[in-house]
This record gives sequence, structure tokens and C-alpha cells, in this order.
Amino acid sequence: MKKKNYAAFLCALLSLAPSIYTQLSSYNSGAPDGHTGSPGDGRSCARSFCHSSFSTSFVPDLIEMKTPIGMGYYTDSVYQVEINIKEVGISRFGFQASVQDGFGNQAGECLVHDPVNTIRINSDKYITHSEVGSLSDDSASWIFKWSPPQPGVGTVTIFAAVNVTNNDDEPTGDRVLLSSLAIPEASDNTTINTGISIEMEALNNIKFYINKVMGFIQIQGMEHSQIDLTISDIQGKTILYKSKLISNFVPLPKVCNQILIATIATPSGVRFSKKILIN
Repeated sequence: MKKKNYAAFLCALLSLAPSIYTQLSSYNSGAPDGHTGSPGDGRSCARSFCHSSFSTSFVPDLIEMKTPIGMGYYTDSVYQVEINIKEVGISRFGFQASVQDGFGNQAGECLVHDPVNTIRINSDKYITHSEVGSLSDDSASWIFKWSPPQPGVGTVTIFAAVNVTNNDDEPTGDRVLLSSLAIPEASDNTTINTGISIEMEALNNIKFYINKVMGFIQIQGMEHSQIDLTISDIQGKTILYKSKLISNFVPLPKVCNQILIATIATPSGVRFSKKILIN
């Protein structure tokens, strides 16, 4: 009788294996909604049949506001948020982020800024990595945009869970790191603060074109004068810096097969970053 019961249990377990493997593999293309580790979500991916080897750790500096927040957010502005993680020896990372109020409700919208590396799965409450965006050696960064809620919500919090994996498509051996960043509401937030919003929208339209033959990068859509341009590698090392740039052409850095980060800063303090691939 015991042998029959054991055989039945083993068959049931084996029948679940393909679905468990499929579930784990699918997370390479983004985490399911509701796993930021926020009080409202009440969970992260550090759980059974997901990534359960280690308890979660809180890391305070994984989230960075790329758009200056000043004294608080304004409803009619759009802000850039970046999630950064560095871990030598790791080649696959994942993340999920959400902006929530004090009750766990959605606060504004998470917008896709980089469709190659980030996606939304079921709603604009959460944003996560794409399959391409999960592959990176020793470090990873993801940028998304946040459109704040209507006036009167008050302080909101960006919650993020980052998965540092061993890339073996198994639930063991991975670590989940949690982080959060509180964003106050500007005391004079109504619906009027078009200056930063318009400037940010203009920066979003900037494109970088690589001309290897002539040895330069052309910046298209640059409507600002006297901007500062910094080109760095994904570890943050500065490769090229131009202050008060007025030309649309800058020298092409002498690198090959590398992803670089181009950051533009306007005289008013608005910052914008975009990835550049040098083949």
C-alpha cells in the first residue's frame, strides 16, 4: 500500500514538473504582476516554486530618479526612474517596479521608455524586464517613465524587487533584493507645471546616430543649446564629456561591441539618459 501511495505521489510530482519549468522559464520575459515586495503587494519572487533559496534583503540605493524631483512631483510632469544593480559574476538579472500610495494602490502610471529592455505585462501599475533586458554581465540597469497621479494623493513610494540569478532556470540559488524610494508631492501641485514636462518631452525625442566611417555620433532632435553631454559605460565610467555643447556632432568613442549610456543635462537641470550600441 505504501508503495502504491509513493508511486502515485511521484507520478503527480512529475506531471507538475513541465508546468513548473515553463513558469520559471517564462519569468525570463518578465515577472508576474504584484511581486515588488511592497506592503500592498505583500510578496516578492522569493517564495516557493519561484526563487526560494534565500530570504529577501533590503538595499536602499537600487532606485534613482533620473529626472530632478525638486521639492516634489507634479501631476503634469513625466519622470524618469532607473533601477541599477551590480553583481560581479552574474549574467542574468530581473526586476519589477511599481509606484504605490500608502495603501498599496496604484499611484500614477509606469510607462515603457525602453521597449527593448522593459515591458508591462498586465497593467500600467507594474513594469518589469524583457527577456533581452535580463541578460547583462556583472550589472544591469533599466529605465522607465512615471506619470504621477492626480493632485492630493500625497507622498508615494517606488517599490522595486531585483532578482540576482544564477541563470540555470531553477528556483534555487537566486537572490531577491528589495528597495524603495519615497517621492513627496509638491506643495503647490495642481495641474500646472509645464516647464519641466515640455522640456522632458523634447529630450525624449532625441536620437543618436553612429557614423563609424566618419568617426562621429550625430545627435538628432537636439533643440537645446549649452547642454552637457556625458557618455559612459554601463559600469558608470565616463568615456566622453562635453560641456555646453552646441554642435550636433561629437567624436565617436574608440570602443567596440559595447553598450554605452549617453546622458544629457540641460541648463535648467533636467537630465535624460539613453543607451547607445557601438558595434
